[in-house]
Amino acid sequence: MASVNGPSTPSILSADVTIEGNVTVNGELQLDGTIKGDVVCGELVMGEHGSVTGTVTADSATIRGNIKGEVKVRVLRVEKSAVINGDLYQESLSVEAGAKLTGRIADLSTVTRAAAKPAAE
Repeated sequence: MASVNGPSTPSILSADVTIEGNVTVNGELQLDGTIKGDVVCGELVMGEHGSVTGTVTADSATIRGNIKGEVKVRVLRVEKSAVINGDLYQESLSVEAGAKLTGRIADLSTVTRAAAKPAAE
């Protein structure tokens, strides 16, 4: 896979796209389709019709769609149309009235410390 230096254009998955498998994007991912697998990206912008069944890991995310699984995002914005069923790990969280969250909410550092502990031993 070729690497590109500098700013890149966002990767876009439209509403008619379904992916079964993990997705990794170095930059921004605009998601209006469905992903059945884990998502790792720099920035996630999920539309109202976007859906992920799996773990979402990103530096920042704006969620308007549905997630079933863990969310590990440094700066997380959950908008009113969002439905998240899973634990949220974040450093900064903004939730609009009307969003539906089911799961635990914890600081992202708790996951980072747990992941780093075995490596230190």
